[in-house]
Amino acid sequence: MKNLSNKTIKNDYIKDLNFDTIKQIDTENMYQLLTDYGKLIKDAVKKSASVKKYKTKKIKNILILGIGGSAMAGELIKSYIKYSNANKNVEINVVRGTEIPNNIKENSCVFCCSYSGNTAETLEALGKIKEFTSNIIAITSGGKLAEIAKEKDYDLLNIPTGMMPRCAMFYSFFYLLYAMFQFNLFDDFNENNIKTAIKKIISDDFCKSLDYSSIDNDNNSIMIARLCQGKIPIIYTGAERLEAVNLRWRGQIQENANQLCFGNYFPELNHNEINGWMFPSDLLNRFVVIAMKDVDDSKELNVAISNSLDLLSENGIEVVEVVVAGNTLLERIVRLICLADWVSFYLAIMNNTNPTPIPMIMKLKEKM
Repeated sequence: MKNLSNKTIKNDYIKDLNFDTIKQIDTENMYQLLTDYGKLIKDAVKKSASVKKYKTKKIKNILILGIGGSAMAGELIKSYIKYSNANKNVEINVVRGTEIPNNIKENSCVFCCSYSGNTAETLEALGKIKEFTSNIIAITSGGKLAEIAKEKDYDLLNIPTGMMPRCAMFYSFFYLLYAMFQFNLFDDFNENNIKTAIKKIISDDFCKSLDYSSIDNDNNSIMIARLCQGKIPIIYTGAERLEAVNLRWRGQIQENANQLCFGNYFPELNHNEINGWMFPSDLLNRFVVIAMKDVDDSKELNVAISNSLDLLSENGIEVVEVVVAGNTLLERIVRLICLADWVSFYLAIMNNTNPTPIPMIMKLKEKM
C-alpha cells in the first residue's frame, strides 16, 4: 500500500502543476473557494446557530428531500446521527427522487433541500408530502422552493447564492444539524462543543495543508490526485461511519474532475466484489483503491478492512489508505470532505478540465 508520507514519490506528484496552470484552467476560481473553506464552514455554523426553536417537539420521523449535492448533507447527517449520542428512535430517511415513503404523518418533519430551489424531482416530492404534514422546512438559495415556502408559510433557511450546489453542502449540513438539536434528538446537546470542534478544524493546519501554497510540505491531496490520474479510483470505506463520506468522494471526483469513480463498503464487498479483482487481468493496473478507515469503527470491521487491503496489495492492486485525525466524528467527517474536495480539484487540473462546469449533466438537463 502507498504510504502518503513517502517522499520518494514527491517529485513525481508535483510535476506539471503550478499556480499558472491552475489559474489558466480554473477560470471560475474554485481554488479560492476551497482556500476559504474554513471561512465558509465558520459562516455556515454561524447562520445555522440562528435556527429558531421549533414548536414541534414530538417528531416521530424525519424526511430529507434532495438530489445530488443537495442530498449529500442529508446523507451525512443521517450517518452522523446514527453514530452519535442522538435519540435512535427517530427514523431519518433521505429521498433522492419523487417517491415518498408511506409512513409520513402529521408528526413527521420534512426538510426540502434544493440549492437552486428549482430541482424538479424535489419539488414534485414536496407536492406529494404537503398533503400529509405541515412540518416542512425549506433549505435553499431561492427559486421556486423559496416562493413556495413563503406562500405556504414554511420555515425557510437561506443559503448564500453564487456557488455550485456541491460547494454549498456545509450550509445544508449545519442547518440540518442545528435543527436536529432543536427537536431534542440529542440528550446532552451543548452548542459550545460543536463550535469548539469546528474552531479546531478551521484553526488548525489541516485545511491549509491541502492547498497549493503548502507544496513544500507533504500535500496529501495532491499526492492522492496524482495517484488517481489516468486511473479509475475505487473508494472503499466501512459501512458504519463513513458511508456518506464514501458517496461524497465519488460525487466530487465525478463532478469536479469529470472522471469515472466508483465505490463500495466493507464488510459487504468482502462477500462478493473482492473476488472480482482478478479479471480482466490486463485492466487491473488502471484502477486505484482509495480506502478510508475511522478510528472508532469496530475492531471486527477494521480487521476485515486491513485483511482485504493486504490481499489486494499482494495481488498487485494499487491501494492508498487514508485515515484522518480528530477527537470527534464531526471533526473527522469534515476533514475527509475537505480532502475529497481538494483531491478532486487537483485531479481536474491534472485532467486539464475546469472543475466548476458539469457539461454532461447540463446536456442531460437540456434533453429533459
